[in-house]
Amino acid sequence: MNQDKEGSRRERRPAEGGERKPPAGGTERKRPSGPADSGRTAPRTPDRAGKPSGSRPPGAGRSGDARASGSTGTGSGNRRPSGPTGAPGETRRGSGGAAGSKGQARPAGRPSAGRSGAQGTQNGRTGTGGSGATGQHNVRPGTAGNGNRRPPAGQAPVRNSAGPQGNRGTGNGRGGKRKKKSIWQKFKEMSGGRKALIITMIVLLVLILTVVIGGYLIINGYIKKTNYVDDKDVTIVASLPEGADNDGTDPDLGEEADPDVIASLNEQLNNMNGQEAVSSDYVYNLLLIGVDRRDTSWAGNSDAMLLVSINSRAKKIFVTSLMRDTYVSIPGIGNKKLNAAHAHGAGPLLVQTVTQNFKVNVDRYARVDFNGLTSIIDQLGGIPMTLSDAEAKVANDYIREMNGLNGRPANENLLNGGGDLYLNGIQATAYARIRYVGNADWGRTERQRKVLEAMIGRVKSAGIGALPGLANSILPLVTHNVPDGEIWGKIAQAPEIMGYEIVMDRIPYDGMYTSQNIGGQGMLVPDWPATVSRLQSTIYATE
Repeated sequence: MNQDKEGSRRERRPAEGGERKPPAGGTERKRPSGPADSGRTAPRTPDRAGKPSGSRPPGAGRSGDARASGSTGTGSGNRRPSGPTGAPGETRRGSGGAAGSKGQARPAGRPSAGRSGAQGTQNGRTGTGGSGATGQHNVRPGTAGNGNRRPPAGQAPVRNSAGPQGNRGTGNGRGGKRKKKSIWQKFKEMSGGRKALIITMIVLLVLILTVVIGGYLIINGYIKKTNYVDDKDVTIVASLPEGADNDGTDPDLGEEADPDVIASLNEQLNNMNGQEAVSSDYVYNLLLIGVDRRDTSWAGNSDAMLLVSINSRAKKIFVTSLMRDTYVSIPGIGNKKLNAAHAHGAGPLLVQTVTQNFKVNVDRYARVDFNGLTSIIDQLGGIPMTLSDAEAKVANDYIREMNGLNGRPANENLLNGGGDLYLNGIQATAYARIRYVGNADWGRTERQRKVLEAMIGRVKSAGIGALPGLANSILPLVTHNVPDGEIWGKIAQAPEIMGYEIVMDRIPYDGMYTSQNIGGQGMLVPDWPATVSRLQSTIYATE
């Protein structure tokens, strides 16, 4: 079979020195030619690199193509051996040709260069026959690649290295820059189902944004109704109005404490001042303050102080009553009763005093006076409470006092006796102030915790629809130092926080204090190391 093919090729070649015949049934296709060689072309001799001398440079030859991403590659001129005595062409695969300018006509036997592009793969066929005319260059875009060169017979294939990527082509090839479609054009080309889905999603997004923005504006309006006071705007006063220290302490105090005992207690407080307070990112401490004052000329003593510790890890709210007669060190003032801290410096100084003495970091405070507490409970619709007859009798004394301060008839809102009652604002406030029934101030702090717990229960049962009205009425009665950002954070956590367990306690703890007559006033002196340790382990519990 190979012999037959070789014979066929011999028959198609023109005779040596003769004319080339056109194919049967066709006309001869003429090509421009250079000066013809006479006779048979002399054989080529190898050069130093083992290549035949006279071989065409890499990239010269037939049907070269360059591949470069988005580029127009280089190409060589198509040349066929010509001349009357040209020998058969010897086929070779050229190496990657270098980028060049748009091809110009060359003398016979030299290839034309392709348009500017990446150096890439190109195939060329060189001939050893007579000189031939410069052929047409073929150009097509492609990716830059390795030029594979077909070796002479008997030699191993050689792979050339990849050529550098050329500039982006500007012609009409596939590498040309395509115009991007607009979003609207893409939308118009979508199917009807996809269009409907996108339109539905956009409508839902607009509705959600409307609700979010509307909710933000409503809640932010409520927040602005509160009385926010920056700590730097609060002035600390050294002296108090006359009678401010006479807060109804039991007259039977016994003998005043020995000066050495007082000196020892003061030293213990001073030593505690150097210790750091504990804080944690999973516990938020808010000090609720109830103030008893007859006018607004001073801050007033804080007769109700409840440390509310929201523990997100234990899922609990610890409410710890701090008894007003606790003997503490007030920064910048001296050693006095705890409730005097508010009288000297309002909420900020009381927060600082609690942090310094109890060694827990108090984040913020919120305060109401007794008139504000009365209004808040009325807005909640009252609270359920069980009273003894003795408590009802003392509560009526406080009710008459508050009626007189507010210009109401003295006998208005009086209780007829104890039992399971539903108390309005003035009645519940009077109940929270009872001190001389049962265990004196211990009993009073317990009643205050009961009132707070009942109020929380009423808020929970009020329902979402009632909350805007409650907020509108209650928030203006509250004074605080909680920034808007923190309020928003707690609002976001409110659904979860409302489900936490509430744990009640008070300080001083049973068995961890002594009573002392210091300066003619009854003081409760805690065992500070034991008290601090127990408080920290309680409110910073992890389960």
